[in-house]
Amino acid sequence: MLTRTTGASRLVLLGLGTALAFLLGAFDIYNTDIGFHLSYGEWILDHRAVPATSVLSERFDDRPWYDDKWLFQAGLALTYRAGGWSGLVALRIALVLALWGALVVAGQGMRRPAAVLGIGGIALLALSERLLLRPELPTYVLLSWFVVFTLRYLERPGRWIWILVPLQIVWVNLHSYFICGPVVLWIAFGGRAGAWWGRERRAGERLLAGARRTLLLVAVAATLASFVNPRPLTGAAFPIYSWLQVFRGGYSVTREFVTEFEPTGRGGSSPTSSQYASAALAAVLAGVLVVRRREATLVDWALAGTFFLFSLAMRRNMALLAAAGGVLAVAVWCRRPAGPRAWIGSMAAALGVLAILPGITSNRLAERDRLPRRFGFGRGDLTPPDEAADFVARHGLVGPYFNDFGIGGDLLWRLGREREPWIDGNIGAYPLDRLLEYHDVMRGKIDVATLRRGHGIEFFVLWIALADTQEILRRLERDPEWALVHLDPIAAVYVRRDGPNAPVARERAIDLAALEAATPIEEVDPPAGPEPLWRWLDPRARPETHLEMRFGQFFQALDGRPKLARRWYVEAVKKGSRDPRLLFHVGQLDLVLARAESARRWLEAALAIEPGYALAWHDLGSALLDLGEIDEAAQAFDRAVEDDPSLAGSTYLTIGRARIFAARGDLDGALVLFDRAARAAADLRTRADVEIQTARALEAAGRHEDARRHLEAAARLAPE
Repeated sequence: MLTRTTGASRLVLLGLGTALAFLLGAFDIYNTDIGFHLSYGEWILDHRAVPATSVLSERFDDRPWYDDKWLFQAGLALTYRAGGWSGLVALRIALVLALWGALVVAGQGMRRPAAVLGIGGIALLALSERLLLRPELPTYVLLSWFVVFTLRYLERPGRWIWILVPLQIVWVNLHSYFICGPVVLWIAFGGRAGAWWGRERRAGERLLAGARRTLLLVAVAATLASFVNPRPLTGAAFPIYSWLQVFRGGYSVTREFVTEFEPTGRGGSSPTSSQYASAALAAVLAGVLVVRRREATLVDWALAGTFFLFSLAMRRNMALLAAAGGVLAVAVWCRRPAGPRAWIGSMAAALGVLAILPGITSNRLAERDRLPRRFGFGRGDLTPPDEAADFVARHGLVGPYFNDFGIGGDLLWRLGREREPWIDGNIGAYPLDRLLEYHDVMRGKIDVATLRRGHGIEFFVLWIALADTQEILRRLERDPEWALVHLDPIAAVYVRRDGPNAPVARERAIDLAALEAATPIEEVDPPAGPEPLWRWLDPRARPETHLEMRFGQFFQALDGRPKLARRWYVEAVKKGSRDPRLLFHVGQLDLVLARAESARRWLEAALAIEPGYALAWHDLGSALLDLGEIDEAAQAFDRAVEDDPSLAGSTYLTIGRARIFAARGDLDGALVLFDRAARAAADLRTRADVEIQTARALEAAGRHEDARRHLEAAARLAPE
């Protein structure tokens, strides 16, 4: 019987961890902000200088701007020149392998392979959502190695600790998170100073002697190294300045349309695998510190607490906890020799990683998390607006144009400074009033006509399946001044019919109303239940449904195109998708199309896969109301609130409860709830829906004149 982990098994486990790190980095590049990073990197290489203003903007080229990521951008452009997109993927794989290397070194070279592979695997999964080729990625690598070197120095002091100073010089020119380096070192010195005060001081030892003095000097040197950048004072203070702007200053508005700036914990009802892994890692780290409390030091606790607090600030900071916390948990656990049954943990860790690997190569993990990620070694075609950019260039569209935030970086890369995007992901390069105006446009506070008059907008390039673009897409489709001239699975292009692009509008206009009228409703049975667990072990690539999902979301956002939206969602189902969100959307559209029984089947199928899907319970209640099953509808509404208490006061749930009152003969109670829903309505369309439902209740009660007045009110609120 095995009682210890052999050398051969260590190599196997090391190979499994390396394979996991390699595969987590081996996916097609799809982050859209890589466009402006490459654009600025090319400028830096061409001019052999660091930009001091927004040099790629004609509108704001005289605006002072500090590029805290210039070294990353230059390195990115150099790599692209040498190896193209495959070279960039290779760079990302190398960085992820460096993260795995830090975990291995923290585990004392795989002496405790179960801990390294188990905890390290969780840490890599927690980081997986952020393993994009962005300036943060080298930050996670440097942070993990700073923690490794610092903890190792506390155990075995040596001059090699000085390597952190040149690493800090590199870091300060990569990303504003460089502040984490000195934080780690000062925490280590503070912990050692605390230990000296409690015990060594009484023994007559001096505070600034030996290893403590060296650690203090390195901390001071690393802090001073933060001034080694193109603009020393600005660069060194930039992390504090930028964080204050995002959290307390005018740029706090970006937290509403930049997902990574959102508060930690905000999001949909279905957490991603990365978020699950982050929660698991936090629990593991806490457990390790408690179980190994004799080995854990004040420095360990301080580091864990600091990066836990960092992770609470905003979503992207969760990766800081994963990078530092993973290394910390491995290091603390491995301070005690392995027990006689360590092989059991090794087997469990190996089986866990083996179960994950097929989910990566088959894209099941990415599909489960609804990420546009595909295993591969090139440029992904699931996010960049290449077809739209080619359309703009090929047809020579002229005049200023408006685009959404996410798509701007790629448009800058593809179309250049001559066709400057209205905004891109480089928010620091734009004045505050531009960001506030963008926010108001996307929220519907500034209409399309006002935007055009203010900026001379002649065409729009917008992502078709983004929550932030739905309102402006809806407005453009309803406005006869604008014509849809291009539509692909990523972006739509609208041009002004009477402007300089009028010939394109005449020749290329797409008549969605005619397409809607010609689209039949296809009868398809929804899938029965979730996918069998054994399918996760199938390494073959799954059929992709991103195209169908995006077209479905686009047509659904336009409101008046339910058959087109349903057609694309059904195509995704026919490809084999069991995404409960997809089934929910088909049920939603069947409600719009007055197909209550079909809606019921699709919504019940969604709930069979995800029983806690609150919105599906809500819409199932509406379908049951349409079918006359009043008591069952009331139970469905109650379940929706149980699964998501925030729905309790929502407008549409209030409408549903009002309909129940009306169906039970309590018209007065129904009218009270309808009035409450009308006052809570967030927009005119929702208010019009309340008026229509009120009219139906009054019509059923024989109050025809009152019903007519409410229908007229609905027509005034939403003429379409």
